[in-house]
Amino acid sequence: EIAELPGFYVRIIPTASSLFDLSKLNLSTRNNVRAYTKDGINQPTPRYNNSILEDMFLEENAEYTGSTFANWKTLQEALVLLKVWARQRTSIYSHDCLNGYLISAILVFLTLDSGGSIINRSMTTRQIFRVAINFFATSKMWSKGLVIQPMKKRTISKEGIAHLLKTFDVAICDVSGHVNLAFRMTKSAFSELQDEAACTLNCLDKCRDGGFEELFMTKVDFGAKFDSCLRINLKGNSKVTALSFCSDDESWRVLEKDVQSLLQQGLTDRTKMIRVLWRSTPSEWNIMDGFSEFGSSPLIVGVMLSLLEKSYSLVDIGPNPENRDEAIKFRKFWGEKAELRRFKDGAIAESTVWETETWERHTIIKRIADYVLSKHLLLRQEDLTHVVDQLDFCLLVGGQDPVSSSGALLEAFDTLAKQLRLLDDVPLKISTVQPLDSAFRHTSVFPPEPHPLAYEKSSQRLPNFAATCVRSLEVMIQLEGSGNWPLDPVAMEKTKSAFLLRIGERYVTSLMNYFLLMFSSHFIG
Repeated sequence: EIAELPGFYVRIIPTASSLFDLSKLNLSTRNNVRAYTKDGINQPTPRYNNSILEDMFLEENAEYTGSTFANWKTLQEALVLLKVWARQRTSIYSHDCLNGYLISAILVFLTLDSGGSIINRSMTTRQIFRVAINFFATSKMWSKGLVIQPMKKRTISKEGIAHLLKTFDVAICDVSGHVNLAFRMTKSAFSELQDEAACTLNCLDKCRDGGFEELFMTKVDFGAKFDSCLRINLKGNSKVTALSFCSDDESWRVLEKDVQSLLQQGLTDRTKMIRVLWRSTPSEWNIMDGFSEFGSSPLIVGVMLSLLEKSYSLVDIGPNPENRDEAIKFRKFWGEKAELRRFKDGAIAESTVWETETWERHTIIKRIADYVLSKHLLLRQEDLTHVVDQLDFCLLVGGQDPVSSSGALLEAFDTLAKQLRLLDDVPLKISTVQPLDSAFRHTSVFPPEPHPLAYEKSSQRLPNFAATCVRSLEVMIQLEGSGNWPLDPVAMEKTKSAFLLRIGERYVTSLMNYFLLMFSSHFIG
């Protein structure tokens, strides 16, 4: 009956508690993959060694963790909440970030004096959950390494912890003092974990019912998390087939790091975060098939943008040509896209230029990623699928996006605001003019376009038909302070209407005077 339950699995995890000599599994010096060499010299294999140590001390760690959770109901319930929270965020519940056992190990650490004993038996389930999330997001202990041992029974030295931090991106030393439980966790995965935890803290404070639905009931996948997503088909790629299975790390993890490095170097400060995941193990993989099915699924990349001014910049500025070594590296990386340019401030630097129309600047990230990956990984255009511009055609009117007129719109608003602030002969001076309409925020469904008859000179041919009305856009006018406003609501509304009528009259008069002045000066000239 149990075998027929959907989603029910029995996982058998083998251990090897006494098969190997610990001295042969030293993380800093020993090589246990003979084919892993550089210039004929065997290289240390810390990740491979750590994976063997993990199997050796699995029972000891499981027993210690189990004893901590035994008879502590609120801690058990908090662990369930944290697992559900992590599972709902597919990009952090992955091979290079969190798993259920790692979450339980971190909770155990927070109950020990080495973790500050910030979790105790007097706390509720929700309090423990919040403490753990806050630890993920803000704790400075991560930079020093976590050790799941009481202070008085610590067996690992400060030098040992420092070596773990130097060898791995994240260090969580187990109860034996020999294993780094977080040896698979990457720097980019840890950055995303901290970012997601910070968002969760914000949700706990501001969302209804403590954010229960948002945190535990809502799936947050790549498309919901990142501003731009890229799917890379690597099946049959020469870079993949050339990878050796005899290395310190899994070969597909090596390619993940290569893609991450290339995109970070190409996108520089345009992005706040880049996340690369390759779920290379098919869900129904049969061990008898060997590695033949590995690499068939696409590699997924998520990109979170930084400030829009940086993300959509048309020019990437590189090193000064006088810095010869850096300039050579820049040209080698960018190839034919690199060029030497002189900028307005007189500086001369290597650079890359991504010329594009105003309404297509959101595709600059896509163009850079395509160029870099095609050049360095020998990928074809059809192997790269971006989720960024598939629906852009819906926004085009006459072959271009109406948002291209936003520059003229903002100039018109600035002119209006200046003219209103200069009006005289009104009871109260206008102090500020603020835009309210969605068109000013570039979020209008149908952005306004300049009327074809609104300009004196135009190179465009006049249309046969033109709208007789111009769409109005809301702005807010703020007057200087006064203590003479009426308190009665009806009187207040009538006073505001009178103000608006007076401002309108004065504005029309000022425009007429302006046009008469322009006409007379033109006539006299």
